[in-house]
Amino acid sequence: MIDEKNKFFEYGYSWEKEVQSRGYYAYPANDKGVVITKFNEDDYYSQFHTKKVVVPNKLNGLPVTGVGVNCFSRSHMEEIVLPNSVLTIGIQAFSHAQNLRSVDLGSSLVRIEGAAFEFCSALERIELPSSLVRIDDCAFENTGLRSIEFPEGLRKIGVVAFSGCAKLERVIIPASVRHIGGGAFAGAPATLDISPQNPYYASVADMLITKDGKKLISYPGGVCYRDIPEGIEEIDDFAFDVFNDYPIPKFPKSVKDVGAYFF
Repeated sequence: MIDEKNKFFEYGYSWEKEVQSRGYYAYPANDKGVVITKFNEDDYYSQFHTKKVVVPNKLNGLPVTGVGVNCFSRSHMEEIVLPNSVLTIGIQAFSHAQNLRSVDLGSSLVRIEGAAFEFCSALERIELPSSLVRIDDCAFENTGLRSIEFPEGLRKIGVVAFSGCAKLERVIIPASVRHIGGGAFAGAPATLDISPQNPYYASVADMLITKDGKKLISYPGGVCYRDIPEGIEEIDDFAFDVFNDYPIPKFPKSVKDVGAYFF
């Protein structure tokens, strides 16, 4: 029996180079799974009168393994539940969904691609599954997140991934994280709690720096003024939130190189 709500997803087969319509979602498929590429929100809401979407775990008999580019971008939905079969969330999949308050990412997610949740201003909390390995550039830029705990096993946090999150109060970074892009938390007034076992990163006055103390990765926001510590030789690209109105900090004489997009 076909679930009535599945008709809100259209679908097609990737090997046919086209997307065939079937209801309210669209997704290219292969023999391992399907990636949803479209959600027909108006039709869904007019029939069910709810702003909660539960994405099915299968469409046309194949597991749903991804949420595609712009799939829920600018959606007015407030709650979205992804199945445990989802492995990837595509570029701008939920961007500018300004009413989105809750997202269940499932238990198998491996990668969140660029700008996936950017400008989701109502999104204050999200639980990242232990399966997650990679968060790409701008993934949660300018969201309403208040805290974020990265799971042990996460390897990468992209450039400006959480930049401009003005409500962000606490960030927990495990030992497994090996790469954090420039300005990952720029402008966020968060306390950085970095595992002492992390061999690559540390924090000084909530400034994110490399473990050797030579490179500033991200400068926080908030009302507190912080001078850049002596010993810093390089300022990473995007280390400062260019839209944050804070005074230029004092640079030590040790600084030799300042990256792009500095103030």
